Parts: sequence; C-alpha cells; structure tokens
Amino acid sequence: MRSFRRAAVSLFLIGLAIAAMADWTTVSKKFHAAKSREGAIKTLSERDGTGDASDEEYLHELIDDYNSATTNDAKESTYQEIVSFVDSSAAAESFSTVKGAKAKAQAIKSDPLYKAERESTASNWIEKMLERLRNLFKRDAPQSPNLPVPPLWLGGLLQGLFYVIVGVAVIGLIYLIAKIPWSWTSRGKVKRARTGMLEEGEELLTEDEYLANADKLIAEGRYREACRALYLASLLRIDAARIARFEPTQTNWEHLRRIEASPTRPSSFDFRPATKAFDLAWYGYRANSIADVEIFRSTYLSIRELAKEAA
Repeated sequence: MRSFRRAAVSLFLIGLAIAAMADWTTVSKKFHAAKSREGAIKTLSERDGTGDASDEEYLHELIDDYNSATTNDAKESTYQEIVSFVDSSAAAESFSTVKGAKAKAQAIKSDPLYKAERESTASNWIEKMLERLRNLFKRDAPQSPNLPVPPLWLGGLLQGLFYVIVGVAVIGLIYLIAKIPWSWTSRGKVKRARTGMLEEGEELLTEDEYLANADKLIAEGRYREACRALYLASLLRIDAARIARFEPTQTNWEHLRRIEASPTRPSSFDFRPATKAFDLAWYGYRANSIADVEIFRSTYLSIRELAKEAA
C-alpha cells in the first residue's frame, strides 16, 4: 500500500515538474532499450545529471533503494517507481511552459508528510525482515484448549464400573469352565460311566444278548466293548443266581460291595479281581487284545458253574 502511494505521489510530482535542460526523452529510450534491468539502471547512473537538483537527488535515492533492496518484492516496487519517474520526466519535457509547476512540485516534495512517507517506505523492507526473524525464532508452546474439568464423582463411577465388568467377566469364565463337556477326556468318561452300569439312553439287554454282542465285538476287534458286554452278562448271571440283584444305576464297585455282603454268595466266589479288571479295561482304556477279553469270559463261565452247583 505504501509503495502504491509513493508511486502515485511520484507520478503526480513528476507530471507537474518541468525538466530543465535534461533530455529525458533520450534517457527514456536508452532506459527501455536496455537488455536487462541492471543495464537499464546503469544507463541512469551513467547519464549526465544536468537536470533539476531535486529530481536528480530523488532519482539517485530510487537507484540506491533498488541496489540495496534484499527482497524481490522490494526490488520490483522500486524498479516500477524508477520506470514511472523516467517516463514521467520524458513526458514533462513536452509541457515545460506550464507556469509554476516546478515550484509546486518542489513544495510538495518538501512537505514533511512526503518525507515521512519516503523514509517509512525505504525502511519497510527492514521492518519486514526483522519481523520474519522474530517469527522464526519465536517458539511459544501451542496453547491447549480449555477443556472442561470432569466432576470428582465421575472418576469413582468409572472405577466402580470397571470392577463390575471385571467381576462379571470372571463369573462368566467360571461358568463356561463348569459347562465344558469334559466327557471327551478319559476322566470325564469315567465320571459319566460311573453314574451307573448303563449309559444314558442305553437299553438293558438280556444275558444271552450280551454274550452274542461280545462275540460280535471280538470279531470286529473292539475288545474294550467286548469286556464290558461280558462283565454285564456276569452281573446278570449273579442276579439270576440270587446272589445280588443287578442295579443299572449302580457302579461296578457298588455291585461288588453288595455281592461280597450277600449271604448267598459261595465262599469260593471272589468277584473282586474281575471288578478291578473291568475298571482298567473300561475306565482306563487298557483292553487292547483278546487276552483281556478272556479274563471276563473265564469269570462269566466260573459264575455259571457256581450257579449250577448252588442249584
């Protein structure tokens, strides 16, 4: 804005000024014929300054401002003022008969406001440079926005909510662990089977049916299931001999205790080895050959012989 005002004042003053004995037309032609700005400025510096002293002084000030400018904006602004001065001075030669114009121009240029404008414009680029340096080295920490302070009770509420969530998660985990179908493990199978001699939903067969199933399972290589079939057949034979009643809901050890406590049990009949063998074969998964099956077959045959003797 200051450069525009200075250019306007310069155009007005020079338009009114009368060129005295200076061939500004020739100077303007040489100035514009220069191949570069530096060359144009040089033609003005080397010219014979025979014109008005105030105009010559003003021109030299412009040239000095141009040469001392440190930014492109300052150089461009000063150069445009020089162009305006040269062109206006050349045009003023055609109106040298205007009376009093030179005196008016001199009076305006002597005005304090005009001088202050010149001084402030010349130092403008220095102020800008200092301002840029101040901004460059200014390292104020960014101010954080004024966030609202949460109430004190909110912290306690959030902490309590956290403990509630953790407690619910722990209870849910315990519940899931309790609901895991542990029957897929050997221990789970033992626990489920020991609720009774028959599995859930299993139909109780006859003694002969268990014997037939045992032969079929042996042929298929399913020795563990064959051992169980023969053991069930033995319990049914003991029931038929009126030694101890077969109870599908009781375990093998519960049957053994009732058999050993039965007053009708022959003194030579010991069912404990067969019960231990059944524990290992069925619950311990240790029936892997026909030899394991033969233990239960011989047990069944011995019970049948004892029943015949008792009868």
